[in-house]
Amino acid sequence: MRKKLFAKFLIVFLVAFIVSVLLQRIFQISLKDLETTVNSFGLLAPIAYSLILFLGLSVPFNPVSDYLTVNLAAFLFPPLVAITGTFIAHTLSLSVNYWIARRFGWRILSRLLSGEEGNYLADLAEKIRPSQIFWLRWLLPLTAVGIDFVSYAAGLADLNFLRFYLVSIIPWTIINVLFFSSTTFVIDRATILFFIPGIIIVATPLVVLYLSRQNAHIKSRNFVGTLIRKVTRKIA
Repeated sequence: MRKKLFAKFLIVFLVAFIVSVLLQRIFQISLKDLETTVNSFGLLAPIAYSLILFLGLSVPFNPVSDYLTVNLAAFLFPPLVAITGTFIAHTLSLSVNYWIARRFGWRILSRLLSGEEGNYLADLAEKIRPSQIFWLRWLLPLTAVGIDFVSYAAGLADLNFLRFYLVSIIPWTIINVLFFSSTTFVIDRATILFFIPGIIIVATPLVVLYLSRQNAHIKSRNFVGTLIRKVTRKIA
């Protein structure tokens, strides 16, 4: 049951990722295209940026790359404006994704899953805690295709919205501030290296997660080895 359900969600994610990549290839929206569009709004350019980023975080199969949009803000706006615009987009996307899942999630899933699978997923939803969401928010690729699984899960679990919002927006805001501050610092010195802060910010949580799992695996092996040695000594 668990493997079958996981396989279904993995397929959904992979399909969404592939379709998003294909659409981005088909439309081929470049940084220059985005810059022209956002600049055409004049004084309202930061609002246009927030709206584009919000759509990228909330609309599946969006042909506009979120990473491209955020990098555009790093080039176009001062850090404070970029940080504020990104914060607004994050707030909108978290709210919309959460409430859509809370209002329509179970109704949609009931048509896609069997009764047994639905009951299993409901049991899992009851175990979701705000602390888990907090740590998952550091893994930015989870929302890379406009499908915010974390917000959907929180909505399905009927978590308190304020708690969900705080444990989501705090990590994202920290990342937001670090990204635009470091990107501006790099651009002022070598424009060609502007992508490095983004790569570091995205990769670091993944590396930490991998190392923590490796550490847990090593501890488990050491524990088993110690236990075997003690049992062997007693037998001897």
